[in-house]
Amino acid sequence: MAVSRVGAPTSAGKPGSSVPAGKRLASTVRLPWLVGLAALLALSVVTGLLAGRDTSEAGVQRAALDAQEALATGVAQQVRRSLNEGVDDLRQAAQALEDDLDDRAALEQHAATVLLATVTAHGRYLAVAVVDARTGFSVLGTPGQAPPDPLGELPDDRATVVVLDDGRIVESVPVGEGSGLVVAAVYDPTFLLPALRPAPDSVSVVDGEQRTLSSTTGVAPGGPLGDEDLRRAAERGAQISGTLARRLDERTATVVAYAPVTGVGIAGEAGLAVVLSQPVLTTGGVASYRVPGVLASLLLGLTAVAVFRWLHVAVVRPVLELQRTAERVAYGDLSQRVVVDRYDEVGGIARSLERLRLSLIRAKVQDLEAGRSAADEQS
Repeated sequence: MAVSRVGAPTSAGKPGSSVPAGKRLASTVRLPWLVGLAALLALSVVTGLLAGRDTSEAGVQRAALDAQEALATGVAQQVRRSLNEGVDDLRQAAQALEDDLDDRAALEQHAATVLLATVTAHGRYLAVAVVDARTGFSVLGTPGQAPPDPLGELPDDRATVVVLDDGRIVESVPVGEGSGLVVAAVYDPTFLLPALRPAPDSVSVVDGEQRTLSSTTGVAPGGPLGDEDLRRAAERGAQISGTLARRLDERTATVVAYAPVTGVGIAGEAGLAVVLSQPVLTTGGVASYRVPGVLASLLLGLTAVAVFRWLHVAVVRPVLELQRTAERVAYGDLSQRVVVDRYDEVGGIARSLERLRLSLIRAKVQDLEAGRSAADEQS
């Protein structure tokens, strides 16, 4: 017996459907699909913002900023080496005087020779003297040279590089152990200028209080930096290296680079920094987004849309169709054959659903025949 339609008639649902209105199953496929697509599109936008972002500052390309930062770092290392060499000079002088600590007359005679030789040979000091570490007053000075002003209390157990309130750089090395004496020198700030000369514009050595110690701009030791950008750079430069850029006009900007004087040796612990300023050419416009990064973002977004479009056609749409077919079967509509046109997992589900539909039809037919047989027996 041919059966063209088996199941309950449609009354509450859409025309041609046996599913009651409001009884649709919630989709567990479409929501993850939409969330995944939204996530990839968001990722493409973030990629565009990061990869396409112009890394310039005030229109100055990142490469130019990095070059200025590297220059400041190089100058800082030269300053460190120069100050460490000064400490080495004083250490040699202190070692030469250790044997004479018990003989005051011999110490005075030998100190005159040693201190004069130190000043003459190196030329990097304004004054060199044997100093009482507790008071900072000179005990023995260089012949023919005025003793330095009181230097304040200095450590007598280690070598140091310190900056006085008036901006003077003082280096000291203890003479022997427990003598209370140090060989101290006021460093000539102009001796640092050769280390600063590689910078093409203004460059200064500053301390942690942003006081100028040596500068190519003629600022006196102890004086403040005259520009707000320089002061900001000096404040940061005691800890890290970096750059600040300020646009001057359509074609030029001022780049301020800063770097701490750190590294091996006593000078690396003095808390000094190098600040340099230089005008550079800009990119000709305000910071914008680079075309390659934007194109990469668009390509990623288009790829995401294409992939999820394919997933929708290959997976989501067939699964939703199977869901609707299963609903029809569940509500007794067995009239429509389940189309099987693929041989993957989705096709396997469709074949199973078709076998289920056929089994239900056979069961219905058997029930009808059994009912007719019972009616014939009763009649």
